[in-house]
Amino acid sequence: MNIGDRVKYAEENDALEPDLYGTVAEPTKEELAESDVLFRRAEGDVMVDWDDGERYWESPESLVIVALAEETR
Repeated sequence: MNIGDRVKYAEENDALEPDLYGTVAEPTKEELAESDVLFRRAEGDVMVDWDDGERYWESPESLVIVALAEETR
């Protein structure tokens, strides 16, 4: 996954938020520091800026890409 890719939860996680989409985002310095202290981020996790205004670390395996970054420009 790349910065700017549009994503949603994979089918097996769809019950969580079936119509929620987001964009893979560059994490802020604060988000990186917080993740190092709180250990909420696993190796390879990506920051997703969800359309509902929330930002969370997500496992790429729990997501599917709906549009590549190049397609959203």
